[in-house]
Amino acid sequence: MDGNTVLKQIQDDNITFIDFWFVDIFGELHRMGMPSYAIDEKTFQNGLEKLDASSIVGFKSVNKSDMILKPDPTTFRV
Repeated sequence: MDGNTVLKQIQDDNITFIDFWFVDIFGELHRMGMPSYAIDEKTFQNGLEKLDASSIVGFKSVNKSDMILKPDPTTFRV
């Protein structure tokens, strides 16, 4: 599945909110959610630049906390 297929399914199924799940360096599960209208083709190419990694143990300090979360469209599930 590619990004365009994911976007089509989001539209076809009237999905209004998307959760992005990821693990930290210790294997602990985390999530970031956003409304589906904020997701487009560029999301899958450039990633999401709204991840504040300073709140996740083992990631970045507060001074350099901005990270990019790049979704993998092959893992999309409804």
